[in-house]
Amino acid sequence: MKTVYVDVGSCEIVKEKCIIKMILGSCIGVVVFHPSTKLTGAIHVLLPNLGKSSKYKGKITAFADSGIKYMLKRMRSYTKNLKECKAILAGGADIGRVKFFNIGEENYRVAKNVLKDFSIEIICEDCLGNEARALEFNTHNFKYKISTVSKSKPPKIISPEYDPVKIIKEISTSSYNYLPVPNKVVLELINLSKENKENDLSFSKLAEIMLKDDFVSVNFLKFVNSSYFSPRKKITDIKQAISFVGSKNVFKFVNYLLIQDLVKSDLHTYSIDLSHYKLHILSVALLSELIAETAHIDTRIAYIAGLFHDIGKAILDFYALNKFDAHNRYEILSFLENSIKSTAHAVVGSSYLRYLNLDAPILDAVGYHHFPEYAPKNKKFVFAVYLANLIIKDFIIGTDLLTFSDSSVDLKQTLKVLKFEEKELYNILN
Repeated sequence: MKTVYVDVGSCEIVKEKCIIKMILGSCIGVVVFHPSTKLTGAIHVLLPNLGKSSKYKGKITAFADSGIKYMLKRMRSYTKNLKECKAILAGGADIGRVKFFNIGEENYRVAKNVLKDFSIEIICEDCLGNEARALEFNTHNFKYKISTVSKSKPPKIISPEYDPVKIIKEISTSSYNYLPVPNKVVLELINLSKENKENDLSFSKLAEIMLKDDFVSVNFLKFVNSSYFSPRKKITDIKQAISFVGSKNVFKFVNYLLIQDLVKSDLHTYSIDLSHYKLHILSVALLSELIAETAHIDTRIAYIAGLFHDIGKAILDFYALNKFDAHNRYEILSFLENSIKSTAHAVVGSSYLRYLNLDAPILDAVGYHHFPEYAPKNKKFVFAVYLANLIIKDFIIGTDLLTFSDSSVDLKQTLKVLKFEEKELYNILN
């Protein structure tokens, strides 16, 4: 049976037989199904309230209040009587147990209120607490499973005979050998965004490049017609699609397409499956963008840096699988990760992005996203990605299973560098 992963900020309406899956930390996963028609809606909300700001209108499915209403209104076009629907809730955990944020509980409260407003019965809820959860739902027989996702701790770091600096340098200087060759059209579009200011870009030129590759153009049309943008009518023309979403969103799409092209399998040594990896990096990218907007720095740079901040893990995983024996692979990689300031995957990732010729602030943000205090320049970008990663890994789902060291930078120091108040951070998260 087909499996449908509902990523953070996404919504799916299905009438076919499939297994719906979500990984949830402070996020709330809501599954609503109609017993007789077998229509099912699923949404993975990141934050509680969309608010009044028009800048988030294209991201309604990321918020509990607007996203769940949007999903239910779409379901109403298939079945008029929503009161016959049943709902399942999971998530809303306080994983980080830090007093600054209470996102999970607020997500839970808002989600329940919206379902109550639509008179939808909640038949099961597994929410709050301190642990992340995995939700599975079978749309054929309505069976579901909600399980705890725990982070398994590796054994104590061994004292290997390997020189960590030498190994990391070796991987960094040849990092391009450990990932697939990037799509030429995607790289051409990324380089175009570097060479031109947004206002100078021609939609015709973008369309001309995009149409060189059917994979790129077809996936771009899927992106434009998704619930993220929700055009009134299906868009089938590339130039019209570019005009509809704007060049900024074109480049967000292109960079996400690049990372999907580069990372296509589970990260076995890190015990991270591909869906969890994508969930984490996309969450960090979106939050980095919001933090950058508040800090008045380039949101495009912050988004891309957030998207690629863990690309080094994919490189190190490939290296470990091919170079180290299975019995000690985990311990060696753990030793490498924690043997230098900044962590190995950050250094390796930054080296790879230099090979792709990405902007210097992106390289710095990726290279120091665990230890921002060591960054020699572009500190605002570094701290933006650091803060986004810290929030996401503590409150949604982390991917740092082998990285135990963490920066000593506190929230007050972080906000001082970003030059905004603590209440502004609350506004972003609420």
